[in-house]
Amino acid sequence: MPDDSALYIDPLNPPEYAQDEPIVEWKRPHEMTQDDPKMIADGIEPADIKQGILGDCWLLGSFMTLAMHPQLLKNLIVIDKISKGFAVFQFFKNGEWKYVIVDTKIPYSTNRKTPLYAHSSKS
Repeated sequence: MPDDSALYIDPLNPPEYAQDEPIVEWKRPHEMTQDDPKMIADGIEPADIKQGILGDCWLLGSFMTLAMHPQLLKNLIVIDKISKGFAVFQFFKNGEWKYVIVDTKIPYSTNRKTPLYAHSSKS
């Protein structure tokens, strides 16, 4: 079961950016929206990406750049089984493709009523 140990190096002493998030729930995409969740819906635009509480603008900036070329971003998604609870992505690292399996359980801010970290501005 996911908990704070999946989010922070020391769950008893979370980083400063997380101090205002006393209660984090873990939810699947279908638990956060009334719509049928999709990895990519109605096309992709750089403005679709909204930063959460983590200072990861460098990573999000690269996704925004890819969003200007939607097919390149779609190429990262190897298997989209968001409805089944997982997805498989591929990243080119050190001269070869690496596959990453991602569980779709997402940390959710009960204060903000949004995913805790980066998410779609359409959600």
